[in-house]
Amino acid sequence: MASSVSRYIVIPLALMSAPPVMAAGGLGLTAKIGTLGYGLEATTSFTESINARLGYQAFTYSTDIDFDTDVGTSQMDADLDMSNVSLLLDWHAFNSGFRFSGGILSNDNKLTGTAPEDNYNIGDGNYSVGLDTRVEFENSPAPYLGIGWGNAVGKDQRWVFSADLGVMFQGAADVNLDVTGSGAGLVPQSDIDKEEKRIEDDLKNFQYYPVASVGISYHF
Repeated sequence: MASSVSRYIVIPLALMSAPPVMAAGGLGLTAKIGTLGYGLEATTSFTESINARLGYQAFTYSTDIDFDTDVGTSQMDADLDMSNVSLLLDWHAFNSGFRFSGGILSNDNKLTGTAPEDNYNIGDGNYSVGLDTRVEFENSPAPYLGIGWGNAVGKDQRWVFSADLGVMFQGAADVNLDVTGSGAGLVPQSDIDKEEKRIEDDLKNFQYYPVASVGISYHF
């Protein structure tokens, strides 16, 4: 029994104290795709177990969003623009490609939308106006924590597969709603404020944005 216990203690300690051999230095360049869009990332090593990564990912997507009116819904033309510069540190644990990552993302992500004149429910009233909406998030830059696999500057490796899974803490949504058209002057600011707050509440789950990506790296 004692020998079994000692094995469970000694083996993890040996893994943690063994000299790291994963990093070889140089520069790694990674092509990535994921929930932040498409992009490129450069990796270099600070120590044998700690790397630094600088990257950029972007993506643009157009869609329609339903907005309540007095007789149903009207469609808002919306554009999602993703743009993120990332600066991350990786700790490669246990002499493997597995890594713990932390850092910041610029979080220049925004959603903009335009809706034609219609009878919209805004706050506590109904108004015949057009709508312009802009949604951003309060944390810019935004902290990031995650895990991953792959070392773009690993020893004796030229081509490397990589994957990341983490969370960007982008904070609460900040909604700006503008009313347009001939009836805009009839909409009190209090109703605009209420509608902005309602939309912000609907988006509260997005303060934690899931970050997942895969990539292929080349080690120069």
